[in-house]
Amino acid sequence: MEIRQSDLSGTALIEVEGDIDLFQSRSLREAIADLTLAGKTRVIIDLAGVAYIDSSGLGVLISARTQLRKAGGDLKITRITDSVRNVVTLTRLNQLLDFYDDIDEALAAFG
Repeated sequence: MEIRQSDLSGTALIEVEGDIDLFQSRSLREAIADLTLAGKTRVIIDLAGVAYIDSSGLGVLISARTQLRKAGGDLKITRITDSVRNVVTLTRLNQLLDFYDDIDEALAAFG
């Protein structure tokens, strides 16, 4: 899994490429924790390059949302693939997490 980070006018963008599974999810968790420690609490995660996510990957997204909200920020997730959308829908996480079709829409949702 590859993780790229950039800044969008004060909002952190994390682009993920590859599977988010038990073995890879730790890297994503650490990237989000590092951003939070650095005071970047508005985070967009772009999952356009993710074809597979398991329960540990979903757990990272849920805990990231909680962590960021406690710090006064929030998490937006964008550009999920059909396979990831199926998992999110089956687990009903689409009712808990904020998903957007593109990065600009996710960015605008921060207000």
